[in-house]
Amino acid sequence: MSWKRVNKNEPCPICGKPDWCMVAGDQSAAICSRIASEKQIGRAGAGWLHVLRDDAFKRPAWRPVKRAEPKRPSKNMNALANEFCRELRQTSLVWLSNELCVSRDSLMQLRVGWSKQRRAFSFPMREPNGNVCGIRYRAYGGDKFSESGSREGLFFQPENVIRSYLVIVEGASDTTATMDLGFSSVIGRASCHGNIEQVATLCRRKKPNRVVIIPDNDECGWHGARMLQSGLVELCGLQSRLLGLPEGVKDVRQCIQQTESAERLRDQLGTLTESSSVKHGATSNDRNTRL
Repeated sequence: MSWKRVNKNEPCPICGKPDWCMVAGDQSAAICSRIASEKQIGRAGAGWLHVLRDDAFKRPAWRPVKRAEPKRPSKNMNALANEFCRELRQTSLVWLSNELCVSRDSLMQLRVGWSKQRRAFSFPMREPNGNVCGIRYRAYGGDKFSESGSREGLFFQPENVIRSYLVIVEGASDTTATMDLGFSSVIGRASCHGNIEQVATLCRRKKPNRVVIIPDNDECGWHGARMLQSGLVELCGLQSRLLGLPEGVKDVRQCIQQTESAERLRDQLGTLTESSSVKHGATSNDRNTRL
């Protein structure tokens, strides 16, 4: 199903607003960012799915749901992340590096740690200013969960984000995989539909010249990437490029495990971050690239 973002001429059929929401191409459904339904899209609250019937564009009588202001974590997440870093043993770091097929150096740059209580590896999630706002855990079996009191944030090393370019991927492991390709200025979103405002805030702070978004190779990943691409235009007037992975490759981490695919991704990403989007003046119609 194809989706299109609402505008002033075609506002959201649910809340009546001209921004943020989306409507299916056949007008059979809408994703509203303001009015709740039983089906929420994205763990970070990208919106709610509404099925439109015969009265498709008749505004409902429901009252909009007022979203609570994000609360700052009650725990000192930065101190917690530092504590976990100190608890991480070299043998555990080597195991995680081999398990994820990423380098120990990239894991250390993200400040990966170990929680004895949780018996899991820890990855700090950060606000756009670099402050740690939450902890995402990864158990030995691969299960992922968060520290109580956490807020979803971005996976990145603040000192690595530079003005010339920014690469945006999904998750901590894809962030480390992209670093291993030689691109240090990279951030990972906690979920494919979330963190749009945080990414926009970071871009306003750092003002990158070129932005490339690499979604996971599935419908959900591409939908979330297009929402982020539109959000960056609306929130900070920033154009970006979408870079698709090869067919059959799920994410960046899987891609770099295949030598030929990794080399193509490195070359293509190098072109997009260093020259092509500026020299050739890419328009909104040619901004999607697939390896």
